[in-house]
Amino acid sequence: MLGSLLELYTDPRLFFEKLQRNYGDIVRFKMANFDSIAIFDPELIGEVFVSKHQDYVKNRVFWDNVKEVFGNGLLTNEGQPWKKQRKLASPSFRPKSVATYIDSMITLSNAEVATWSDGSKIDVHEKMMGLTANIISKIIFNTTTGDKGKLLLDTITELEHLIPLRLKRLHPIIHRLPLRTNRRYKHLIETLESEIMAFIHDAQESDSDYPTLLSNLMNAKYEDGSTMGEKQLRDEVMTVFLAGHDTTAITLSATFYLLSQHPDIETQMVTEIQQVLSDGPLSAEHIERLVFTKKVIKESMRLMPAIWAVGREAICDTQLGPYKITKGTTIYISTYLMQRLSKYFDNPEQFNPARWTDEFTANLPKHVYSPFGGGPRICIGEHLSMLEAMIILVNVYKTVTLTYEDSEPPEYFAGPVLTPKNGMPMRVSKRDIATTRAR
Repeated sequence: MLGSLLELYTDPRLFFEKLQRNYGDIVRFKMANFDSIAIFDPELIGEVFVSKHQDYVKNRVFWDNVKEVFGNGLLTNEGQPWKKQRKLASPSFRPKSVATYIDSMITLSNAEVATWSDGSKIDVHEKMMGLTANIISKIIFNTTTGDKGKLLLDTITELEHLIPLRLKRLHPIIHRLPLRTNRRYKHLIETLESEIMAFIHDAQESDSDYPTLLSNLMNAKYEDGSTMGEKQLRDEVMTVFLAGHDTTAITLSATFYLLSQHPDIETQMVTEIQQVLSDGPLSAEHIERLVFTKKVIKESMRLMPAIWAVGREAICDTQLGPYKITKGTTIYISTYLMQRLSKYFDNPEQFNPARWTDEFTANLPKHVYSPFGGGPRICIGEHLSMLEAMIILVNVYKTVTLTYEDSEPPEYFAGPVLTPKNGMPMRVSKRDIATTRAR
């Protein structure tokens, strides 16, 4: 009766791995009464993402469960309303616009690393969640989370753990019952909305000239000259805030762990950082020259993509390769597994940033590596996220090294994002620059 439901929810990454290994590049399975298909072929993924994207919407089984959180923001909206919003928001995420936030990212990341004392033990994932929340708050509102930071982060973390529990329910009517988890879920959403709306109202009353993302969205005009209403503004800001900080934090904490397990790669990256910066502070002009450092982040996102799987739902009868797809079928794309397939990556489990040569990238089939999604709905914040990750990584490793403190590798929770279950405990050691150079 449940089909593959329990297997998928018990260990989704292992479930998709078994499907691909046992059945190949396209597999049909049941999720209770719902027809589902997992695809592991880049050409088929390209049909879903690009050539036939109009035949699909984001998987409603998942997104209907988070509509209360994101409203009708860019993550959840569909059809013409989504196109309208995407067109309005796109200028705020172009490289030229994002470049105005570089100094703030550098200042805030330097301030965070300055609080880490030599020999201290920290949960670097928690630190990154706080730092990226501060950065996205500065970008959106021209403020930092301050005293509200812990409340916001605790609220988001608890929400991310409750959402998978809601997805496991056999019918959405259960969400309406007076259960303790339902009451808690509602309270968390109200808390999150109250804090974010307070930021919005404070920013609206500010006379600062700082070019915030909020002010850009407030001033943006539709083709008829109208501007975004407060409800839509709330939905877009909530989406950017939530999606714009935890994914980057996850990428960074995974990168710190991988570097701690590969000191030779860390040394190579640190050497590049020192050569490019020449003992000076990081600035915008250095970013493009940090070629190997960018490869480190790219390889980290290959092994541990924050968005580990993507779902699409067919809104009409359609064709996928040689197969007929009926309306209502859910298509699953496992980013995590695609980026670890040996047919595309030599030694796929190995952390090897050097694999990302221009030749390798040019020959890699499209949609094999897609940590930011693909097609028209590729993540609007891709450039912002990569820039932020680069700046933080450089400002950490130019002064300290991090040593993983647990005896076991980090265990990950595959919820809406791929989150380390028990944080990322690491020991801070101030870097001896002269010793590093001697290597």
